[in-house]
Amino acid sequence: MANYTDEVCKEFLRKIPLVREVFKLENEDSTFRIEDAFKFNYDHIPNIYTYDEQEGTFSFVFAEKGVRVTLETDSMIERRDFKLTYIRSCPIVDGVNFVGEINVTHPSGETARIFLPGARTYDPAGITGHAHASERIGPDCFASQTAITVAQIYAIKVGCPLKFIQAMQKNSLPVIEAFHERFELHEWMHHQVVSALLEKKQPMKYPEFLKQKIETGSLNFDGAGHEHSREYMLRFEDYLAGKARFIFPPYQFFQKIDKSDDKSGSLLEFVGKDCYFAFRDMQDPVKNKSRQKNVSDQIQSIEHRAAFLDKDDPDFAQNVEQRLELWRQPLEERLAELQQQQKKNEDRLQKIEFETKEHRQECNCTIF
Repeated sequence: MANYTDEVCKEFLRKIPLVREVFKLENEDSTFRIEDAFKFNYDHIPNIYTYDEQEGTFSFVFAEKGVRVTLETDSMIERRDFKLTYIRSCPIVDGVNFVGEINVTHPSGETARIFLPGARTYDPAGITGHAHASERIGPDCFASQTAITVAQIYAIKVGCPLKFIQAMQKNSLPVIEAFHERFELHEWMHHQVVSALLEKKQPMKYPEFLKQKIETGSLNFDGAGHEHSREYMLRFEDYLAGKARFIFPPYQFFQKIDKSDDKSGSLLEFVGKDCYFAFRDMQDPVKNKSRQKNVSDQIQSIEHRAAFLDKDDPDFAQNVEQRLELWRQPLEERLAELQQQQKKNEDRLQKIEFETKEHRQECNCTIF
């Protein structure tokens, strides 16, 4: 993608992640706002966890569509006094558009950040065409993974030992396997929680985590559904090598966003008409360039054939030239149409880029 699309790409990525309003609870009479859970001051969240301070017990009870996880411990250690601050900042980290972050501050001074995926976050480990685990994180995957992450964070806060946190991770796998299959995301979120809260250090970023798994042989992106994953990891390597200023998701992610509008809500509501249509036109600019090249090649082929007409037979040559001209004219018109559309796309993107810079001070956006 050309450099002039960087700003509109960032603006688009920043606007699209969503926080689902409430957790999807097994008991339909119970609801709990997800953003309230990020305050981390509730001892009980229905269908997720219960902490009984008097009894000194923590229960992880999580169910989804009949798959139920129940785990309890009374092996509590001293309550941990780190400070947790949720920020709805829509950070873009290595091209992955998160919905927010949790800032962690330990009494001893160490700090760390836990990045939170939302609905419409890009998942580099997703699988193109997969019913649940595509390139785009859906609202159900977001809500379930968030429930597990929130439970682990609160369990650590009230004093649960590491082995219990690890048991929570392991015992929640049946839910992930049955309905979501985002195993790498599930592992990485657990890695973030343990690193930031127990090891008091900044967790690996998502592509760093995936890269480590690939290097150790526990993950590969060889399948047909991982074309976008391979492309993304190559872009990440270029970024590390200083060959790219910014990483953005491959076009398959944006195509999936388009296809899923009806389920997740109108994209126009979040990005605005101009930004939406301009970016949609530029979703895969390589294809537009390819179409222009294809038309140009056909015109050249016609001209090449005309050059080898039988000049000794004027009537035959004139007849063929007339037929070739009939073919050439619509092709040239099509080429002009494509070039004009490309110019409109570029004009729109430049306009959006200018407006983005004008309103940068109003944008609560963090880009790494």
